[in-house]
Amino acid sequence: MPPSQHDQVTVRFTDQAHQCAAQMAVAINDISLLTSSITAQPSALPDELVTENGKATAAILTLSPAAAVAQACMKVWMMMLQRSIWLHVPVA
Repeated sequence: MPPSQHDQVTVRFTDQAHQCAAQMAVAINDISLLTSSITAQPSALPDELVTENGKATAAILTLSPAAAVAQACMKVWMMMLQRSIWLHVPVA
């Protein structure tokens, strides 16, 4: 661990944000699986269920690209933060 209190907090924050990025990847996979399961249902469904499935699918497909962009930005930001931290840590 880095010696200064500030650097230790920064490292912990970096680790937590990295975990957040990993959880975002899991969420994206879940969104894709949910979309697949909705579209794989038989066509003989009640009209209300078809309408609700269509709305859910549209929402999922709208949110998926936004989640992917957020994940990519988070990963790049974390990489830059980690490099900045470790470039300023004194070598023992």
